[in-house]
Amino acid sequence: MSPVAQACLTGLLAHLFYGVYDVNGPRYLWWSWHDGDPAIGPRLANAPVGSSMWILTFCGLHSLINSWILRGKGARLTGCVAPSAFDMSASTALVSLSQKLPSNLAQRLLSLRVLTGGLDKLQDMLGVGPDVLQVFFRMVVTTPLFMTVMGQIQFFSMDKVGIPGNRSYFFTLAVMIGVVIQGMWNGRNSEAAPPMPAHHRNLNRLFMAYVLGHFVLHTYINLTGQPETHWSTGIHEKVRRSPDQLKDIMGWPREEQLPPTGPHINSQYDYSFEPAAGVTKHTEAIDALPEDVAKGTESQWYTIFGKKHKDRDLENGRGKLIAVLGAAAFCIAMRKHL
Repeated sequence: MSPVAQACLTGLLAHLFYGVYDVNGPRYLWWSWHDGDPAIGPRLANAPVGSSMWILTFCGLHSLINSWILRGKGARLTGCVAPSAFDMSASTALVSLSQKLPSNLAQRLLSLRVLTGGLDKLQDMLGVGPDVLQVFFRMVVTTPLFMTVMGQIQFFSMDKVGIPGNRSYFFTLAVMIGVVIQGMWNGRNSEAAPPMPAHHRNLNRLFMAYVLGHFVLHTYINLTGQPETHWSTGIHEKVRRSPDQLKDIMGWPREEQLPPTGPHINSQYDYSFEPAAGVTKHTEAIDALPEDVAKGTESQWYTIFGKKHKDRDLENGRGKLIAVLGAAAFCIAMRKHL
């Protein structure tokens, strides 16, 4: 497949791998979300849509940038399988796009050759550079790129920019799956990529055992766990009697602190300041106190308690679906290398 199709497939596989963890995470207090953050409001089976969107785009972009670096002139091929011969030059892409546009628009587009020429030089430099430079570059550019892509997705899916919802999520899935299918169709008559050398098979099998174990473990937690018995003491959102009303970077309003009653907006089903009915409060638990009466750090360092599933059947169903799809997808993707 083309590097773009490979990047989409990477994002989809990463989403499946992370998805079972994303469903369980907030429920068992492995992390807690900012209650007033509008970007984590829309949810699918308790997992914020924005979290799924982040994995899809962020991991896909890592793959795409990696492909771009590896296809520079003179790039060091340190892996055991050479990358495909697709041209990832920015100048080539610019010329190819201009040929599909009316002449007046094509001329304006071709005026960007200075910029694409600079990108080509950067690509060549990174390709022959050391691993640490390549890793550092991906680390620096992937976050702003994913934020840009997320904004474009929300615009074209007619969602609220800054609050990724179901429209953004299913639009992204449709586009990425479509690109993967197109990539498979276009490459159906091409010579298959070579499998990894035989001496990698044992490590590949170990990798697959870990992946399948990951899905089994999270499915078991999803089906049998009791989140209301979990508690977590640590640094959490500050407590204030009258939380400040602010706006986030996209201009959406949010409550900056938590009221003394606990989360009541986007995290109200994730955790609370008191244990569920019938659950004994642990003697080491620290009460959440508003900052006007807190001693030292007690307005931020306190204990939160898990809550019963809002809709356990829905969360179990989504978790099992992701686990089954993920296990099947990884087995298909790795079938030649085991």
